[in-house]
Amino acid sequence: MNQVLAVLLLIVVSTAAAVSVYLWASSVAAQWGEQVQAAPSSNLKIQAVKAVKSGGRWSITTYVQNLGGGRAHVVKAIITEDGNAVADADVSAYVEPGDIIRISFTVSGLSSGHTYTLKLIAEDGGFAQYTFRA
Repeated sequence: MNQVLAVLLLIVVSTAAAVSVYLWASSVAAQWGEQVQAAPSSNLKIQAVKAVKSGGRWSITTYVQNLGGGRAHVVKAIITEDGNAVADADVSAYVEPGDIIRISFTVSGLSSGHTYTLKLIAEDGGFAQYTFRA
């Protein structure tokens, strides 16, 4: 009888240990998954920016190239001055690998003679920056 109880106790203890190890390994794997983020697949490069004032608004035209291997979807344009956002625009432009396309949008809040940085952001988080003078 003692042998049967010993075997049953051994099964219960080893099962509890296995469950504990599984739960610990699952939490470690989940933490690693949260820390690792996929790198953007888009590789954009802004080739040129032109800013033209018309009335109280600015017409921004930029040429962006996709240096990556897959199609990039540009979704946002942000203009900063000294690291502070001064204007932004929602855009929607697809750039095929190797292509250069024109993206145009209008904003307000810029001043003639100032230096700005345009940041184009792709749907996957990739981006390109270019400094220009208004």
